[in-house]
Amino acid sequence: MGSVRLRHRPSAPHLARDRLNPAPSVDRGVATPPVKRTALVLDGGGAQSVVLVRVLGQLGWNVLCESETRSSRSRWTTGTVNLPSPDGPDADPDGYVAALREICSRVEVSLVAPARDLTLSYCWQAAGADDTIAGARILSADRRTAGVFTDKAAGIEAAGTYGFPVPATITERHADEIVRATERLGYPCVVKPRRSFLRKGGFIRQIRHIYVRSPAEARAAVDALTSDDGLLPVAQEYVTGRACSVTAVVHSGAVIASSARATLSFFPLEGGTSVWKRTIPVETPGVEDALAFMRRWGLEGVAELEYVLSPLGPRFMELGPRIHGWIPLAEASSPGLLAAAIRTVIGEDVEPLPPYRANLEMRWIGGELLRTRSALDPRTRLPGNVSRLGVLRSAWPPWRPGMLYDGVDLGDLGALLPRALAYRLVRRGSVTRMAENEAPRTKRQNGPKVPSAG
Repeated sequence: MGSVRLRHRPSAPHLARDRLNPAPSVDRGVATPPVKRTALVLDGGGAQSVVLVRVLGQLGWNVLCESETRSSRSRWTTGTVNLPSPDGPDADPDGYVAALREICSRVEVSLVAPARDLTLSYCWQAAGADDTIAGARILSADRRTAGVFTDKAAGIEAAGTYGFPVPATITERHADEIVRATERLGYPCVVKPRRSFLRKGGFIRQIRHIYVRSPAEARAAVDALTSDDGLLPVAQEYVTGRACSVTAVVHSGAVIASSARATLSFFPLEGGTSVWKRTIPVETPGVEDALAFMRRWGLEGVAELEYVLSPLGPRFMELGPRIHGWIPLAEASSPGLLAAAIRTVIGEDVEPLPPYRANLEMRWIGGELLRTRSALDPRTRLPGNVSRLGVLRSAWPPWRPGMLYDGVDLGDLGALLPRALAYRLVRRGSVTRMAENEAPRTKRQNGPKVPSAG
């Protein structure tokens, strides 16, 4: 089972049960202090988790993070937990689900926040019929949305049914048919796993799509992306254009908060984690369509819709029903977006936020270095619309006025420094309560050196 380690912080209440459920005061007229809610933030190495920890802490929550992660070193973290490995060679899915239930029950957690498709799936497995994990709400989209859109083929079908244009996508029952489907689509095209996390070779691992240029490459891609239980990938046309994304908090059919961005560079070069991104105006084609689709679908909670703005118009890629990798930029462009997501999921009414700020930029410096190294490596095979010179040009200049950076927040050095230095050099600040309908606008947003994919 999972274990919980509490930090001694004189300026903040401990997470012991007597502090979570204080005894009534015996003096008449003396008010009992309000009980502080507790959140469990998973996947603590990602930018989205680090900024979420900050927002929760500033809202006055106790915050538990997984030990040995960047989030666990944040000044806002009040305790750490040990969970079984969710993926890799030591994966223990049943133990992970059981540990989630045990920790949420024992510590009386009010909110659990996953940041990867795999842990999102485990959270919904752990949830009961009331959609809570022993009373803890899940900071994500609703169960129905998560169940459909974590399957890429089902998500594409749903998008087409509800009116968002989709790229040509083919599912088949046999591997040979998938290979032949790539020939019908024409090369280059892509082969995508049905789910972003698969058991392959006995290991649960994250698997990206593969860009293919020939039947031989398609065969290798199908073999690589077929899970141990025989779940086949899908073949999809390769859509060129601007990679865009819209994130929103939707509650009772209304958009409470939103932001949209375009990705200016990726790593890997053929598509993957965004390295350089910029918020785009709401008038950009596809932004209003994405928000309308989320409402029509009946989404409840927070989610991100990714699409490509092609010469023929927007084309749906996928919908991530959870906190995603570029949430630091979304929060910077719309301060209070995360607080709105938190408040709506625990059942509070929230007024819609003002429109987000467009043309706000963020870069991942580590990703720029990886892109440059990949472009200079003669063994790297580039997509047809990417050139080595173009990659090098896009990396310069790495700074401009107003630029934000993943992993750089001088107000929270613990999440930025290596573990050996964090506990020695960083003095932890106190948890202070702020207005619960907004998060502060800062010059630097939280995040780790390596953002999570999503």
